[in-house]
Amino acid sequence: MNGENGAYRWWENYLVRYLMPSIAGAVIVNWLVAAGHPCVRNLLLLEVGNQGLQTPTLALLFLYGNLFCYISSYPILGFHVTRVVDFERGAWHHCVWDGYVSTLLIAFVIFLLSVVTIESSRVNPVVPFAIALVFVGLQLYRINLALREVAFNGLTDPVSKVFAYTFALSRRRGVVEESSITKQSAKGQEDQETGDKFDEEAEWRKRSVWRRELIDTYRHMREHGNSAFIFVLELTLAGLCYLLLVAYKAENASYQLAALGVLFALWALPAMFIHLVGQHIERRFSLYDRKVNPHPPHS
Repeated sequence: MNGENGAYRWWENYLVRYLMPSIAGAVIVNWLVAAGHPCVRNLLLLEVGNQGLQTPTLALLFLYGNLFCYISSYPILGFHVTRVVDFERGAWHHCVWDGYVSTLLIAFVIFLLSVVTIESSRVNPVVPFAIALVFVGLQLYRINLALREVAFNGLTDPVSKVFAYTFALSRRRGVVEESSITKQSAKGQEDQETGDKFDEEAEWRKRSVWRRELIDTYRHMREHGNSAFIFVLELTLAGLCYLLLVAYKAENASYQLAALGVLFALWALPAMFIHLVGQHIERRFSLYDRKVNPHPPHS
């Protein structure tokens, strides 16, 4: 991305932002493999020879770390899509189903259980699955809240909160983009935020610039914070995996990997329903239900 002076700001590159969580994921995967059955490393093709880690093993370990990073970040996708329910009239809803509150609570519980497990080396196998199910349930509840209908000024029919928010945000951003491209005059118009009057095209473009800067600012906040959020979720999921490996420490490597697969499937379940939310927004945007004839004529 270019700055005001045209210089390339390397720290805003996506690779730089997400390289740290990927490296952390590789370290976590290596740690989990060491905590599991000795044959887990062989099943994952992460063999270590007499001369240490070889280049193919390092590359494969980094790919596993990237995969773990991506799976860990699934809840952020749900929190981002359902962010319309996080605030009410500008005030933050810091309740138990809030994405930040629920993540911190789950992470704290897992931390305490991990400390106890390290001392006792015993854990009920139901515990990690139960924690994951609670976290999944909170995310699904958020999706349900985001899909509830509200009356929205500018739309004739009631729409879901997530569609209304997407619609409002797209129109707000779209006006800025269009004004910058078409260079239309804003004579006689008033800015909704500042109340300033604009009579010249140059002033209209000036307003577009500060709005563009505002959009870039909150996007940078969100994206850089996203990297830290992923790291916290990586440690949270790693704690669940560790509890599961301890619970099934007497089982073979294949059984342990199967249990981890079930845990990952539960973790990814709410993100799967984000696909449903996307389908919903697309269908409402198309106005299909308004245009289709419920009683087509018989041929």
